[in-house]
Amino acid sequence: MKGIFSVLVENKDGVLSQISGLFARRGFNIDSLAVGETERHDISSMTIVSTGDQRTVDQIEKHLNKKLDVIKVRRLECPGAWRFLRYHRDLHPDRIRRCHGKSVAHGGQRSMV
Repeated sequence: MKGIFSVLVENKDGVLSQISGLFARRGFNIDSLAVGETERHDISSMTIVSTGDQRTVDQIEKHLNKKLDVIKVRRLECPGAWRFLRYHRDLHPDRIRRCHGKSVAHGGQRSMV
């Protein structure tokens, strides 16, 4: 099962390292990670995609919520998340790659997986 998380965090030094360290310490894989500043310069938005069984995905959400620098965690359901990524693809067609027959936004060049 794929877990897609939208996480709002404080825009401070070391927050990305703390979040990625959380995954590494617990042996969770990060399939995709996108981070960007929001309209408020003191808050960043992270989109994290991870794979695991239901228990693993639930654990990831709980651990993210425990972090002090995390403001809000939302788990995105796959159909809605893919709809968002398709919308993003239409706005930025030069920043897309194909993954398992579906378009996925990323920062690199267009490529096939």
